[in-house]
Amino acid sequence: MENMDSGHQIKKDPKTAILLVTPGTTRNGAEKILGNCVKAFRSAYPDAVVRYAIASELVRQIITEEGVVEKSPLGALAELIDEGFAKIIVQPLYITPGDGLHSLYTIVNTMNSFSGKHGLFGIEGILIGKPLLMNTKDYNDAAKAISSYFGTPGDGEALVLVSSVDEGGADPSLCQLQLIMDETTAGNIIIGSSYGYPGTDWVMKRLKHINTKKVTLGTLALIPGKHAEYELSGDKPESWNKILENAGYEVSVSEKVLGESPEVAGLLIDSLGEVGKSHGFL
Repeated sequence: MENMDSGHQIKKDPKTAILLVTPGTTRNGAEKILGNCVKAFRSAYPDAVVRYAIASELVRQIITEEGVVEKSPLGALAELIDEGFAKIIVQPLYITPGDGLHSLYTIVNTMNSFSGKHGLFGIEGILIGKPLLMNTKDYNDAAKAISSYFGTPGDGEALVLVSSVDEGGADPSLCQLQLIMDETTAGNIIIGSSYGYPGTDWVMKRLKHINTKKVTLGTLALIPGKHAEYELSGDKPESWNKILENAGYEVSVSEKVLGESPEVAGLLIDSLGEVGKSHGFL
Protein backbone atom coordinates (compact mmCIF):
# COMPACT_ATOMS: atom_id res chain seq x y z
CA MET A 1 0.00 0.00 0.00
CA GLU A 2 1.24 3.47 -0.82
CA ASN A 3 2.49 5.42 2.16
CA MET A 4 -0.09 8.14 2.75
CA ASP A 5 1.96 9.89 5.44
CA SER A 6 1.94 13.57 4.59
CA GLY A 7 5.04 14.18 6.67
CA HIS A 8 3.19 16.49 8.98
CA GLN A 9 3.51 15.78 12.70
CA ILE A 10 2.03 17.47 15.74
CA LYS A 11 4.82 19.13 17.65
CA LYS A 12 4.69 18.60 21.38
CA ASP A 13 6.44 20.76 23.97
CA PRO A 14 9.32 18.74 25.44
CA LYS A 15 8.96 20.48 28.79
CA THR A 16 6.88 19.05 31.61
CA ALA A 17 3.95 21.07 32.94
CA ILE A 18 3.15 21.02 36.66
CA LEU A 19 -0.39 21.92 37.69
CA LEU A 20 -0.92 22.78 41.36
CA VAL A 21 -4.53 22.30 42.46
CA THR A 22 -5.92 24.09 45.51
CA PRO A 23 -9.50 24.02 46.82
CA GLY A 24 -9.50 27.80 46.50
CA THR A 25 -10.59 30.55 48.86
CA THR A 26 -11.63 34.19 48.91
CA ARG A 27 -9.86 34.68 52.23
CA ASN A 28 -7.59 37.72 52.44
CA GLY A 29 -3.96 36.85 51.81
CA ALA A 30 -4.69 33.52 50.12
CA GLU A 31 -3.52 34.74 46.71
CA LYS A 32 -0.11 35.62 48.15
CA ILE A 33 0.24 32.19 49.80
CA LEU A 34 -0.68 30.41 46.57
CA GLY A 35 1.73 32.62 44.65
CA ASN A 36 4.54 31.68 47.02
CA CYS A 37 3.73 27.98 46.53
CA VAL A 38 3.96 28.43 42.76
CA LYS A 39 7.32 30.21 43.15
CA ALA A 40 8.65 27.41 45.36
CA PHE A 41 7.79 24.76 42.76
CA ARG A 42 9.22 26.87 39.94
CA SER A 43 12.43 27.29 41.88
CA ALA A 44 12.67 23.54 42.53
CA TYR A 45 11.87 22.58 38.92
CA PRO A 46 13.09 25.45 36.70
CA ASP A 47 12.81 23.37 33.51
CA ALA A 48 9.09 22.79 34.03
CA VAL A 49 6.14 25.12 33.48
CA VAL A 50 4.21 25.59 36.74
CA ARG A 51 0.60 26.78 36.89
CA TYR A 52 -2.33 26.42 39.27
CA ALA A 53 -6.05 25.69 39.21
CA ILE A 54 -8.87 26.21 41.70
CA ALA A 55 -11.09 23.23 42.42
CA SER A 56 -14.04 24.97 44.10
CA GLU A 57 -16.69 26.08 41.61
CA LEU A 58 -18.18 28.44 44.20
CA VAL A 59 -14.85 30.18 44.76
CA ARG A 60 -14.31 30.53 41.01
CA GLN A 61 -17.77 32.09 40.63
CA ILE A 62 -17.11 34.62 43.40
CA ILE A 63 -13.73 35.53 41.95
CA THR A 64 -15.25 35.91 38.47
CA GLU A 65 -17.81 38.37 39.84
CA GLU A 66 -14.85 40.38 41.11
CA GLY A 67 -13.38 40.49 37.60
CA VAL A 68 -10.81 37.68 37.86
CA VAL A 69 -11.23 34.44 35.92
CA GLU A 70 -9.51 31.36 37.34
CA LYS A 71 -9.40 27.94 35.73
CA SER A 72 -10.79 24.69 37.08
CA PRO A 73 -8.51 21.63 37.12
CA LEU A 74 -10.27 20.32 34.00
CA GLY A 75 -9.98 23.65 32.20
CA ALA A 76 -6.33 24.08 33.15
CA LEU A 77 -5.45 20.56 31.97
CA ALA A 78 -7.26 21.11 28.68
CA GLU A 79 -5.36 24.34 28.14
CA LEU A 80 -2.00 22.66 28.78
CA ILE A 81 -2.89 19.89 26.31
CA ASP A 82 -3.98 22.45 23.71
CA GLU A 83 -0.68 24.27 24.16
CA GLY A 84 1.17 21.07 23.30
CA PHE A 85 2.52 19.79 26.62
CA ALA A 86 3.01 16.02 26.38
CA LYS A 87 3.97 15.46 30.02
CA ILE A 88 1.80 16.85 32.83
CA ILE A 89 1.98 16.33 36.59
CA VAL A 90 -0.93 17.37 38.80
CA GLN A 91 0.05 18.17 42.38
CA PRO A 92 -2.83 18.48 44.86
CA LEU A 93 -2.33 21.09 47.57
CA TYR A 94 -4.24 19.00 50.11
CA ILE A 95 -3.25 17.64 53.49
CA THR A 96 -5.18 14.37 53.36
CA PRO A 97 -6.41 11.87 50.75
CA GLY A 98 -9.98 13.04 51.27
CA ASP A 99 -12.89 14.06 49.06
CA GLY A 100 -10.97 16.75 47.20
CA LEU A 101 -8.26 14.33 46.15
CA HIS A 102 -10.80 11.71 45.04
CA SER A 103 -12.53 14.26 42.79
CA LEU A 104 -9.19 15.19 41.28
CA TYR A 105 -8.33 11.54 40.63
CA THR A 106 -11.55 11.17 38.66
CA ILE A 107 -10.60 14.03 36.34
CA VAL A 108 -7.03 12.81 35.81
CA ASN A 109 -8.05 9.19 35.25
CA THR A 110 -10.68 10.21 32.71
CA MET A 111 -8.26 12.36 30.73
CA ASN A 112 -5.59 9.67 30.89
CA SER A 113 -7.97 7.32 29.09
CA PHE A 114 -7.38 9.51 26.01
CA SER A 115 -3.60 9.65 26.46
CA GLY A 116 -0.81 7.50 25.06
CA LYS A 117 0.81 7.26 21.63
CA HIS A 118 -2.45 6.52 19.84
CA GLY A 119 -4.74 8.39 22.21
CA LEU A 120 -7.05 11.22 21.27
CA PHE A 121 -4.83 13.82 22.94
CA GLY A 122 -1.51 12.45 21.70
CA ILE A 123 0.23 13.09 25.02
CA GLU A 124 2.38 10.78 27.11
CA GLY A 125 0.09 11.04 30.08
CA ILE A 126 -0.93 12.93 33.19
CA LEU A 127 0.57 11.96 36.53
CA ILE A 128 -0.91 12.90 39.89
CA GLY A 129 1.17 13.51 42.99
CA LYS A 130 0.33 12.72 46.59
CA PRO A 131 -1.25 14.96 49.19
CA LEU A 132 0.88 15.70 52.24
CA LEU A 133 -0.33 12.51 53.96
CA MET A 134 -0.40 9.16 52.21
CA ASN A 135 2.07 6.54 53.50
CA THR A 136 3.70 6.01 56.90
CA LYS A 137 6.80 8.03 56.03
CA ASP A 138 4.58 10.92 54.93
CA TYR A 139 2.86 10.97 58.31
CA ASN A 140 6.14 10.97 60.23
CA ASP A 141 7.68 13.68 58.05
CA ALA A 142 4.53 15.80 58.14
CA ALA A 143 4.15 15.49 61.92
CA LYS A 144 7.69 16.79 62.40
CA ALA A 145 7.20 19.63 59.90
CA ILE A 146 3.82 20.68 61.34
CA SER A 147 4.97 20.63 64.96
CA SER A 148 8.14 22.50 64.01
CA TYR A 149 6.18 25.21 62.20
CA PHE A 150 3.49 25.77 64.84
CA GLY A 151 5.83 25.08 67.75
CA THR A 152 5.42 22.61 70.59
CA PRO A 153 3.06 23.87 73.31
CA GLY A 154 4.51 24.41 76.77
CA ASP A 155 3.42 22.75 79.99
CA GLY A 156 -0.27 23.22 80.67
CA GLU A 157 -0.92 24.29 77.07
CA ALA A 158 -2.35 22.58 74.00
CA LEU A 159 -2.42 23.21 70.26
CA VAL A 160 -5.60 22.10 68.47
CA LEU A 161 -5.28 21.87 64.68
CA VAL A 162 -8.65 21.73 62.95
CA SER A 163 -9.18 20.15 59.53
CA SER A 164 -11.65 22.00 57.32
CA VAL A 165 -14.44 20.90 54.98
CA ASP A 166 -11.98 20.86 52.05
CA GLU A 167 -10.32 17.83 53.65
CA GLY A 168 -13.65 16.01 54.14
CA GLY A 169 -13.87 12.24 54.10
CA ALA A 170 -10.42 11.80 55.61
CA ASP A 171 -11.26 10.78 59.18
CA PRO A 172 -8.86 7.77 59.20
CA SER A 173 -6.01 10.02 58.04
CA LEU A 174 -6.66 12.51 60.82
CA CYS A 175 -6.70 9.71 63.40
CA GLN A 176 -3.41 8.32 62.07
CA LEU A 177 -1.85 11.78 62.15
CA GLN A 178 -2.92 12.08 65.80
CA LEU A 179 -1.18 8.78 66.64
CA ILE A 180 2.02 9.90 64.93
CA MET A 181 1.82 13.30 66.63
CA ASP A 182 1.58 11.54 69.98
CA GLU A 183 4.74 9.60 69.17
CA THR A 184 6.75 12.61 68.01
CA THR A 185 5.51 15.27 70.47
CA ALA A 186 4.53 15.40 74.11
CA GLY A 187 0.88 14.62 73.32
CA ASN A 188 -0.37 18.19 73.58
CA ILE A 189 -0.90 18.71 69.84
CA ILE A 190 -4.45 17.60 69.10
CA ILE A 191 -6.07 17.00 65.71
CA GLY A 192 -9.72 17.90 65.21
CA SER A 193 -12.21 18.14 62.36
CA SER A 194 -15.06 20.55 61.68
CA TYR A 195 -16.83 18.01 59.48
CA GLY A 196 -16.33 14.49 60.79
CA TYR A 197 -14.25 12.68 63.37
CA PRO A 198 -12.51 13.64 65.61
CA GLY A 199 -14.91 16.45 66.40
CA THR A 200 -15.23 18.91 69.28
CA ASP A 201 -16.50 16.28 71.74
CA TRP A 202 -13.43 14.10 71.25
CA VAL A 203 -11.08 17.09 71.45
CA MET A 204 -12.70 18.25 74.69
CA LYS A 205 -12.18 14.79 76.20
CA ARG A 206 -8.54 14.87 75.13
CA LEU A 207 -8.01 18.33 76.62
CA LYS A 208 -9.50 17.14 79.90
CA HIS A 209 -7.27 14.06 79.82
CA ILE A 210 -4.06 16.08 79.46
CA ASN A 211 -5.31 18.53 82.11
CA THR A 212 -4.80 21.83 80.32
CA LYS A 213 -6.82 25.04 80.31
CA LYS A 214 -4.89 27.09 77.74
CA VAL A 215 -5.58 26.27 74.08
CA THR A 216 -4.30 27.64 70.77
CA LEU A 217 -6.43 26.90 67.72
CA GLY A 218 -4.90 26.50 64.26
CA THR A 219 -6.08 25.41 60.83
CA LEU A 220 -4.91 22.10 59.38
CA ALA A 221 -4.92 23.19 55.74
CA LEU A 222 -2.29 24.44 53.31
CA ILE A 223 -4.38 27.42 52.22
CA PRO A 224 -7.34 27.74 54.60
CA GLY A 225 -10.69 28.77 53.21
CA LYS A 226 -12.59 31.81 54.46
CA HIS A 227 -14.98 29.48 56.25
CA ALA A 228 -12.06 28.41 58.45
CA GLU A 229 -12.21 31.82 60.10
CA TYR A 230 -15.84 31.25 61.03
CA GLU A 231 -15.22 27.68 62.14
CA LEU A 232 -12.36 28.61 64.45
CA SER A 233 -12.97 32.16 65.62
CA GLY A 234 -16.52 33.04 64.60
CA ASP A 235 -19.10 34.62 66.89
CA LYS A 236 -21.61 31.80 66.55
CA PRO A 237 -21.98 29.34 69.45
CA GLU A 238 -20.85 26.40 67.26
CA SER A 239 -17.43 27.92 66.47
CA TRP A 240 -14.47 26.16 68.08
CA ASN A 241 -13.34 29.14 70.15
CA LYS A 242 -16.84 29.71 71.58
CA ILE A 243 -17.28 26.03 72.44
CA LEU A 244 -13.94 25.90 74.23
CA GLU A 245 -14.40 29.26 75.96
CA ASN A 246 -17.81 28.20 77.24
CA ALA A 247 -16.15 25.08 78.62
CA GLY A 248 -13.74 27.24 80.63
CA TYR A 249 -10.65 27.22 78.39
CA GLU A 250 -8.47 30.21 77.67
CA VAL A 251 -8.41 30.29 73.85
CA SER A 252 -6.30 32.04 71.23
CA VAL A 253 -6.21 31.54 67.45
CA SER A 254 -2.93 31.16 65.56
CA GLU A 255 -2.46 33.19 62.38
CA LYS A 256 0.02 30.68 60.99
CA VAL A 257 -0.82 28.95 57.70
CA LEU A 258 0.84 25.69 56.65
CA GLY A 259 1.13 26.91 53.07
CA GLU A 260 3.76 29.37 54.31
CA SER A 261 5.91 26.66 55.89
CA PRO A 262 9.09 25.98 53.83
CA GLU A 263 9.36 22.53 55.44
CA VAL A 264 5.82 21.54 54.44
CA ALA A 265 6.28 22.90 50.91
CA GLY A 266 9.55 20.98 50.69
CA LEU A 267 7.77 17.71 51.46
CA LEU A 268 5.30 18.25 48.62
CA ILE A 269 8.05 19.34 46.25
CA ASP A 270 10.13 16.24 47.01
CA SER A 271 7.08 14.00 46.70
CA LEU A 272 6.26 15.41 43.27
CA GLY A 273 9.88 14.90 42.25
CA GLU A 274 9.70 11.21 43.12
CA VAL A 275 6.58 10.76 41.02
CA GLY A 276 7.91 12.73 38.07
CA LYS A 277 11.36 11.11 37.99
CA SER A 278 9.95 7.59 38.30
CA HIS A 279 8.11 8.09 35.00
CA GLY A 280 10.77 10.17 33.25
CA PHE A 281 8.70 13.36 33.46
CA LEU A 282 11.35 15.28 35.42
